[in-house]
Amino acid sequence: MIFAGYDEAELEWQYSPILWEEGAPETLEGWRNRGREHIATHEVREDLRYATAADAVLDLYLPEGSEPRPLAIFLHGGYWQMMDKADHGQFIKGIVDAGYGVAMLNYSLCPAVTIAEIADQIGEARTWLHAHAAELGYRDTGAVVIGHSAGAHLGALMCAGGRRESSKDFLGGFLGISGLYDLTPLLLLPVAATLGLQGPNGFRGLSPAFLTPPAGLRAVVAVGARESSEFHVQTEQFATHWSAHLGEVALIRVPDVAHFAVMEHLAEGALLDAALDLLATVG
Repeated sequence: MIFAGYDEAELEWQYSPILWEEGAPETLEGWRNRGREHIATHEVREDLRYATAADAVLDLYLPEGSEPRPLAIFLHGGYWQMMDKADHGQFIKGIVDAGYGVAMLNYSLCPAVTIAEIADQIGEARTWLHAHAAELGYRDTGAVVIGHSAGAHLGALMCAGGRRESSKDFLGGFLGISGLYDLTPLLLLPVAATLGLQGPNGFRGLSPAFLTPPAGLRAVVAVGARESSEFHVQTEQFATHWSAHLGEVALIRVPDVAHFAVMEHLAEGALLDAALDLLATVG
């Protein structure tokens, strides 16, 4: 046993949704097709550069003819190693239709970079988005960060990392979906080398469960009812740790879905409702 009563193979299974969600490869291929269809049928400013890295670009969806409103910032998952902002546009349609702008971020992927380097890029994105709010037409306060899986981890880091910066008032809410908030178990798996967690200081400060969120942030976390036990533990422990600072972190258990299917509830359902509630109340 190497962690929480699991041997290495069992622990790796717990943290590998593609192994335990039926039809996962087909689901992800469908996301790619739907995402590109969404881009083709919606007004979007593609590939705005927020930092110098080749992958440090974002797509910006802005509703027409409305006064500036808080921005939603979306970070995709993919175990820090795969996927693209273009695969996920279909999931933010309801937010755009409700009159809010959405920034869909790309970032460099492991193993070309480490998670620590990705975290630095996400901090640059936060600073850039805050600095360009007036120019681009959204409010410079009350933004809501939304992330799925590895993107939820990065979104939580984005919130905690801005606590002492000039952009600290930019972010008002966080919605983390099926996130990985404590990287300790991953240190015990072969993927740790791929993610750069075994290098000097590779792990330090990268588990948002143990970081301090900014005062006044509203946070909601969600997990699919059919996800592995460790994803439930990750979500529950994160909510407990951040509640100690924020007073309350709402936890949504989405029935009858696992790690990937849960995202359909951001397109339409409980997670869309949670995102719109955050945007309406923190702004």
